[in-house]
Amino acid sequence: MRYSLGVLCVLFFGSASAEQFLVRADRGHQCIGDVFMLSDVSEMVYLERKCELQVSRAAEKHAYVSRSGSSEVRGCWLRLSDGNYSVMEEAGGQQLLNALAYARAETTSPSAAKIISTPLQEPDCPSP
Repeated sequence: MRYSLGVLCVLFFGSASAEQFLVRADRGHQCIGDVFMLSDVSEMVYLERKCELQVSRAAEKHAYVSRSGSSEVRGCWLRLSDGNYSVMEEAGGQQLLNALAYARAETTSPSAAKIISTPLQEPDCPSP
């Protein structure tokens, strides 16, 4: 009985920890079902993680992270009326992201994720 309860706890808490985010659709993480290491992507647009920066209207925004080598830039984003994303970086920079360039992913472990949807069907992807 103790073993069964332990397995149920692992299954329940393991599934609750999956996090969804957007990642630039690129080789290795562009097709539905592609599995990739989180360290292989340079930016993540989190769909559920709240903005942690002290910025205007932070409660309406979500977290954004961009990595280059060993440096990391944090920011917050919000969806614009045209469907694209506006990112405000912690240092004050701002950028616009084209929604059609990003695929939706979900973490499968603390270090890996899988593509679960894409905005466009890439020619090199098998049909879902």
